[in-house]
Amino acid sequence: MEKVRMTVRLVPKLNQYVQNIAKECGKSKNSIIVDACWEFIEKIKKKINSM
Repeated sequence: MEKVRMTVRLVPKLNQYVQNIAKECGKSKNSIIVDACWEFIEKIKKKINSM
C-alpha cells in the first residue's frame, strides 16, 4: 500500500471529540480519523453494491 501524506484540519468541537475518543481507546487522533475514513469508504461500497 502506498503511503500518502495528508493534513486534516478539525473544527475545535470535533477536535475535542476525537481527542476524547482517542484517550478512551488508547489510540492516536490520526488512527481514529483513518479508521473513520475506512468505515465511510466501506459504507459507500455497500451502498453502491446494493443499487
